[in-house]
Amino acid sequence: MAGHRLGTAQTSPEMALTMGSPVSILQTMRIIGQIAAEEFWARRPEARGPLRRWLDLVKAQGWRSPADLRRTFPQADLVKVASGDMATVFNIGGNKFRLVARVDYGRGLMMILRVMTHAEYSRGRWKDEL
Repeated sequence: MAGHRLGTAQTSPEMALTMGSPVSILQTMRIIGQIAAEEFWARRPEARGPLRRWLDLVKAQGWRSPADLRRTFPQADLVKVASGDMATVFNIGGNKFRLVARVDYGRGLMMILRVMTHAEYSRGRWKDEL
């Protein structure tokens, strides 16, 4: 199939996909609710660096399943919240903070639901509020 290789001037990645090429484009994660992280680090400046690193790392991922996510974040936990939905809890900043999010692997979306200190997380009230 000369002329249909990715990276040539003749065929864009999108065109290659529509032409039946087996090439797939890695989908990266889009983050919804980043403002929650920004508001948290405005109140707790020591969280800014760790949360920014987490955001940058997540945005670069192309996870397709919880197993993919756990390869990047082995300590992440799936938790059922009051709404009946599953949420993922991330340890941030050496276990000082927790970030709770919902992940839609099919759409490549990470929705930040809550950012809190370890002490706030341990009280457990957040589970009843989500």
